[in-house]
Amino acid sequence: HYEILLRMQGDDETQIVTPDVFLTAAEHYNLTAQIDRWVVEHYFRWLADNPQHKDNLVRANINLSGHSLGDKELRLFVLNAFEKYGIPYNKICFEITESMAIIKMDETLQFIKTFHQLGCTFALDDFGSGFSSYGYLKSLPVNYVKID
Repeated sequence: HYEILLRMQGDDETQIVTPDVFLTAAEHYNLTAQIDRWVVEHYFRWLADNPQHKDNLVRANINLSGHSLGDKELRLFVLNAFEKYGIPYNKICFEITESMAIIKMDETLQFIKTFHQLGCTFALDDFGSGFSSYGYLKSLPVNYVKID
């Protein structure tokens, strides 16, 4: 099991820029869906190019930004990436944040339903840091809850 984490290289090769810095700017300029697509595309391609990792993989977690869940084309893009690279659905767990899942509830539920039916799992990330409502938790069909 592992989680795909995105970092950005700074001005020199030793500097690492964490997501809390660059994702704020990405959200401001509506670039989060493009970043999520980039992560899915590059990770799935890497798995396809490294079949020993794909074969031995139990599950990899991929974070999706809440803003991306509102992108109507994201679902189709991710479906195409699974098919293009031959990634088994049951090897991927998508992580979504509590606060964005609640704000975009309809889109989130549709995304979860589509990929649950195919075998993906879902984790609710940062539970307790947002709305902290167990009522919302009951309405989100996730497999895992990550408490922060």
